[in-house]
Amino acid sequence: MGPLIEMAPEVSTELMVVIPSFKEPNLKDTLQSLLASQGDYPITEIIIVLNYPAKVAASVRAEHQHQCQEIRNWVDQFQHSKIRIHCPDPLEMNSRHAGVGLARKIGMDEAVRRFMLLRKPKGVILNLDADCLCSKDYLETVFHYFQSDKAAPCVSIGFEHRITSEDYLNCKAIQDYELHLRYYIEAQRHISYPFAFQTLGSCFAVRADAYAAQGGMNQRQAGEDFYFLHKYSAIHQLGEIKKALVFPSSRLSDRVPFGTGKAISDYTKSGIQKTYALESILLFGELLNRIEDWYTLNAECIQDALKNLHPKVGAFFIAEGMPEEIENCHKHSASLLSFKNRILRWLSPFMLMKFLHFLREHGFPDQPVGLESIKLLNRLHYVIKPNINSSELLEIFRERSRV
Repeated sequence: MGPLIEMAPEVSTELMVVIPSFKEPNLKDTLQSLLASQGDYPITEIIIVLNYPAKVAASVRAEHQHQCQEIRNWVDQFQHSKIRIHCPDPLEMNSRHAGVGLARKIGMDEAVRRFMLLRKPKGVILNLDADCLCSKDYLETVFHYFQSDKAAPCVSIGFEHRITSEDYLNCKAIQDYELHLRYYIEAQRHISYPFAFQTLGSCFAVRADAYAAQGGMNQRQAGEDFYFLHKYSAIHQLGEIKKALVFPSSRLSDRVPFGTGKAISDYTKSGIQKTYALESILLFGELLNRIEDWYTLNAECIQDALKNLHPKVGAFFIAEGMPEEIENCHKHSASLLSFKNRILRWLSPFMLMKFLHFLREHGFPDQPVGLESIKLLNRLHYVIKPNINSSELLEIFRERSRV
């Protein structure tokens, strides 16, 4: 595949924002939000990746072609002092691979190519979705984060969904879904899990060289953000900007098998948002607390230790080969710290999720998110008033995420 953008980047470009877009009628709102940026930030390129699968209806193709020309005409009408918008021709993708993962990858690969032309391997690639708005200090805050000597090569950016719908059920749905996202990460932090990061595709930024070093973005049709960002958390190269800079929409969607739109759609059908039982996450925490004890144990003793922790915990991790993995980590570790780090990498966020899904089917079913959130807050020594609602719970968790 050749370059998306023929025009050479300006020499002083330091930031590039990638926006994948499929059937996004409000894309211009996202662009206007970026154009309203204020503060101290450098020349910034916006790379829009309009895309659709090969088997899409002719009307959808036409909509994207029309939108592309509309955006180009709109961009031609003004000249921003710092922001350059590129809208290449819409991309037709093989239906087997079409999706936000591939679109994001194409845009990010193009950003890397352009930074390499400038000989700027430390250039920063931001990711935004075409239904998001951003704060006026979005570009400035991200730019200054990466100017710090303490900056990680990749960063998860704070977010808050826009809860503005006049439809009560839709408002309740997005409140409860975001509450689920925040509860899940706060529960991980409570058990001192080192990989407790939000992983939204519209809310992260990465240096060009760090992106290339990890092999770039994957082509998953959904969940590409989770797998990509946890490549960095596993090697302690994922940081956080806690301030909410990105504001995703709260719309219905059925385009991917999970995520915000799918969760909202499911909620409007069922009327309830469930989440992982706190007890199951706490069991994983007990497992983490035992890691150092296993440093001198053989596989047989570790099997007994896992079974003693909880029969279902033992069943899952023995089936996953954890006793053998622990022995293998011990053989290749020169110290307790090295051993612990190896085990923690094996107990990846994907393994945690797999474990929770197993427990879901074996005695620890998902629970209403409000109930589990209150349980967690009680453990964190909050005094919860009777009849607290989702909006109030969400605000407590938002406040915690800002600290």
